[in-house]
Amino acid sequence: MKISSKIIIGVLTAVMAIAIFVILFVSVKINNSGKTPNGTTSDLQAAESTAPPEADTTPGQTETTADRPEQPVKPDKVIALTFDDGPSLSITPQILDILEKHQAKATFFTVGYNLSEAKIMNLRRALSLGCEIGNHSDTHPSSLTELSDEEILREITEVNRKIEELVGLGYTPTLLRPPGGHIDRNVLDVLYAAGVRMHTILWNSDSRDWEFNKKWQDGEISYEEAVEGAVSLVLSEAENGGIVLMHDIKEITPDVLDRVLDELAKEGYSFVTVSELFDFESMGENAYFSTFYASDNMRSIG
Repeated sequence: MKISSKIIIGVLTAVMAIAIFVILFVSVKINNSGKTPNGTTSDLQAAESTAPPEADTTPGQTETTADRPEQPVKPDKVIALTFDDGPSLSITPQILDILEKHQAKATFFTVGYNLSEAKIMNLRRALSLGCEIGNHSDTHPSSLTELSDEEILREITEVNRKIEELVGLGYTPTLLRPPGGHIDRNVLDVLYAAGVRMHTILWNSDSRDWEFNKKWQDGEISYEEAVEGAVSLVLSEAENGGIVLMHDIKEITPDVLDRVLDELAKEGYSFVTVSELFDFESMGENAYFSTFYASDNMRSIG
């Protein structure tokens, strides 16, 4: 059966008409896709059209602000708690327990004759809690200023050697607290000439826990009076950027520390290491610091 040419032409015309209609319909939908019902541009499209270009992360490009590490923010009030003469087998663990409970840090100035294998575990734990270790001489002489140059050097370098060997972890002390706080220009010069680079650290708040502890042991005052006496001294002398002196070999000191942490926290203090205090305070303006890097920068002696 032959199909009329008119029928064929009609069918083709209908197909073309349908195709044109579909093309026009799709075009209208695309043009209106970014419009809201009232004909305005949608918020999403407007945001996309005005958004800044994404940062170029190609290697070698300038680092953006978001890529830079955050700088430490200084708390409103900071104070460094320090402990001399340890470590001990019984008192130092209590001190560490209390520091951990309060999430506080401290600096421990150790003496060489207390650095045995049994006691060194306390220092490793202190480091794990974010505390730091300093040098308080090897034999705790009454004053470094009364020693010969050779004795001065041995007192300091021997402690550093012991800490490096026993504590391990690649730890080398950078802080020195001279026994009794006694130091002079000759001590600085001897250490500097030998290549020993350490900061000397004194204090502004003294708990005198050793004195109150002795009075309690001698029966002159009660245990509670001994603790209260040491706490009162610390609180009366505490100040922003200050350094507190205690001893982690005295029986009353753990209770003194617990009270001090409670009271100073109420006053808004954060408890940092001495080195962290360096980050927050200008050494040149703080009378509790001195340096071995240059003897004429000494501020902690007259």
